[in-house]
Amino acid sequence: MIRAIYLKMTVLLVLSMITATSNAQQKPPVNSGMAIGFQINQFQQDFGFGVQVSSPSFWNNGAVLRLKTNLVFHEHLRQGQYEWSGYQNIALGLAGYGGWVTENIRIYGEGGLMGLLPSGNFSSESFVLSGYGSFGTEFYASPGFHYFLEVGVAPTRARADLVPGNPFFHNGFFTTMGLRYNLSRKKSGK
Repeated sequence: MIRAIYLKMTVLLVLSMITATSNAQQKPPVNSGMAIGFQINQFQQDFGFGVQVSSPSFWNNGAVLRLKTNLVFHEHLRQGQYEWSGYQNIALGLAGYGGWVTENIRIYGEGGLMGLLPSGNFSSESFVLSGYGSFGTEFYASPGFHYFLEVGVAPTRARADLVPGNPFFHNGFFTTMGLRYNLSRKKSGK
């Protein structure tokens, strides 16, 4: 019984790999014009979601400027109760593409400036400026749409100084995943 299940799963996996390989023969469009997207993310222990806009590509389809903003939630103690307080981050960065891993997967690196607008519920600071850097992978599922995953760092050193213990927030490691839609597309030569 278990062998039959493993055999069926193996056959299904092989068939899906053949299907993916046959579909990969057509090169997906790359971002040659404006792109819009949304993302969910985790900055240190803070959950967030947001939107982004990417510029038309330049440097031979090798780079884009990207503007992102997120609504992020920080969990903290306030008057003896845990609560989530929302705050915003805004980032402007340059993403450089490192090439295609397969016909449908592209890698990139991104870096730039990030500003935080902390909540007065946990921080006395009204603005924190920092840099950020990340590495990402784009997965082209269909023409015009691609999913992305990013990991990176944002060394903001921002502190929740109105919270007992004065903990850091939005500092260090972050992960992001989302979807982008290319408003203008063209085929690229690999």
